Amino acid sequence: MADSVLTGIERTLILEYLLDGKTSLEVMLQSEENNQTVNPSSRIKILLQDKPKQEKFLKNNILLVKSISGEYKSVLNKEIQVNFYFNNLGLSFFTKLFENNGYYFLTFPEKIIKISDGTKILEGKFSATVFYSGNSYIECDFDENFPLFKKPELSDLDADIQKKICAFIEASIQQAKINKKDIGNGLFLISAGKYLLSKEAASFDSIKGRAKAPALIYIDQDRILFAVKKSDMIFSSDREYQIELNFRLAGPVKRRSVSLSVLVEEIFESPDRTKMVCHTSIKKIMEEDKRFLGDKFLKA
Repeated sequence: MADSVLTGIERTLILEYLLDGKTSLEVMLQSEENNQTVNPSSRIKILLQDKPKQEKFLKNNILLVKSISGEYKSVLNKEIQVNFYFNNLGLSFFTKLFENNGYYFLTFPEKIIKISDGTKILEGKFSATVFYSGNSYIECDFDENFPLFKKPELSDLDADIQKKICAFIEASIQQAKINKKDIGNGLFLISAGKYLLSKEAASFDSIKGRAKAPALIYIDQDRILFAVKKSDMIFSSDREYQIELNFRLAGPVKRRSVSLSVLVEEIFESPDRTKMVCHTSIKKIMEEDKRFLGDKFLKA
């Protein structure tokens, strides 16, 4: 299965797998009329009937649903994306859920798609690598909800989340004063609070159970923030780490690399203890590189 789209024999094998009566399909995205995708208000899970009960429907590429949970009526007769694991590999296909005479059905398409975890290079222009634990290193992920080199804002969030983030910021500032720590203008706390306190959209990994890289959610000339699930944490308090930033530039100089070290100042944890934000301060960096990062932040 080298290609990202699976058809033919591969599709047939996967269909056999889905009709074991035990494999759960998760509805993760719902298509709206304007072609925008949103997450259902609750996670919807679908279980298909086993093969003997499917025979009269399969010739028309129709699958009979055995059971369904969650607020599934919100996605009836709409195009949806369903995800599942096949030998720990994340797969997906687009379909419609419909009802007929009290039974629920899915259409089974000609193509099945491999789920991708996305690129490690932000829009082809920026990448970040963390070196840790000897010669080990990992390339950072990025989150579209946290645009880099920009001042974070709260205005795009619900009022309830804004209140929670403001309370988090106030508490963090007071704690910094007690600990006599310099947190500068504190803008980074907006990004930290947003990650820790916002409801996370449902996601489906390309490979089941694989650890995820930390996501870089804030950077300026003085500090860098990394967001990570608690189970995937690689950072330790009061330790220094080497970071390499690579930029693709317009003009005669096409690329620029910035090498620096950061010190872990604090690790924030979400109320449910599942997510963490690692707040690091930049310690070792060439002066021209520091100006470069500052200029990018100010001009963004």
